[in-house]
Amino acid sequence: MQRLEEVQALLQRWYEISMVTYKANPSCETTRCNLVLFHVISLNGVSSFPEIERLARREGLNGTLWELSMRHKLCIFSLEEAVFHCGQIMRFIRAMPSDRRPCWWSAAVYRATLILWASTVTTPNPTLQTALQVRNSSSSPVSSDVDEERRQESTASKDHSLVDASVVIDQVTPDDPCLIRYLWSGGKGIIMVTRRDGRTVGLESPTAILNYGIGVIDEGFTSRIGDGIKRKLASLNTHWRVESPDVPVAPGMP
Repeated sequence: MQRLEEVQALLQRWYEISMVTYKANPSCETTRCNLVLFHVISLNGVSSFPEIERLARREGLNGTLWELSMRHKLCIFSLEEAVFHCGQIMRFIRAMPSDRRPCWWSAAVYRATLILWASTVTTPNPTLQTALQVRNSSSSPVSSDVDEERRQESTASKDHSLVDASVVIDQVTPDDPCLIRYLWSGGKGIIMVTRRDGRTVGLESPTAILNYGIGVIDEGFTSRIGDGIKRKLASLNTHWRVESPDVPVAPGMP
């Protein structure tokens, strides 16, 4: 714990120095690279990328919602912070000219994309949860009452989230009021990203996240690494069957 606190303190110091330089010269590509590295390293403290890659390979996954919920705890320790760091990685990389990006930029995009993907796949989906409850419910009146109550809670929670402010995580700066509210409210808000044409898209669907990551890589220069990462993201999308745009179906679910 003490070593973790020391690393976090050093990271914070690094960030403060980099931000001073960035504010003095926002067009400095070296400083942008430093800030991307800061956010990539910071993700190690709020997520486990090896666990996320195991999830992507479906290792030891039985396909139940309970299992996915447990995997969420292993993959992402602080969802709001992970979303923040992923968004900032995308923001700084997309602000760089294609020919001025570091050779590892597509790997950083891959990591951020996979973490955002895992956050959606392992988060219980109200629609899927309701479908499974109906499918697996017993004939007991008590069980039916419990299922109905859970469905109502899920619907109410979803309706409430719709009135929360949207947060375009690849556009906002760390001092943006919407982002601050999202971080301090325990993740209340609609997470969105910006496509190449300027339109925003929500990240409720795992497919939307993977397509977004592929699109970001397409914006940069062509490379063997980038092409390989695009194939991996496309393969991941195929590897996880999707019944509808908002309902990810894990393996083992008919």
